Amino acid sequence: MSRHSKPRHRRPVDKRINKMPRPRIEAVMQRNWSPAKLEGEAIPQWMEGLPSSLVHSVYASGSPIPGLSYSDSEVASTDLMGRIEVYRYSPDDPVALNRDWHPIITLASSDSMLIVRGPISDSDHWLDRIPERLRGAEVLGVPPSHTDVPEGAR
Repeated sequence: MSRHSKPRHRRPVDKRINKMPRPRIEAVMQRNWSPAKLEGEAIPQWMEGLPSSLVHSVYASGSPIPGLSYSDSEVASTDLMGRIEVYRYSPDDPVALNRDWHPIITLASSDSMLIVRGPISDSDHWLDRIPERLRGAEVLGVPPSHTDVPEGAR
């Protein structure tokens, strides 16, 4: 198999369900689908189980205004409020990175809680680099360095 050919078979992916308080993703949703790179405290708690040595980067995008719908084999239809994309190093694959995404959807019984499904693998699962559309994305969750603090506030 050449470095750029994709494996023919993928194992079935267990679509987990995680709850996430709306305020945890509000900064992303206010960007109206413009992607942001999540680091530090901005990475959702339910992702803490991912080995940090395998995670290359995490990006998210979304909107506070429902307009897109989402459905899968277990979800009939609901509003898609955002998505989280996880890029992992893939030492056992013929490409540099694996990308899985997680739809962020509404929870019918709550305005303050969202559901995160996934991981979902699609045709962009095997990549050699981060997509161009994510280059220059604002980084969320990194505390300002001491040089970013105004002189009088140090």
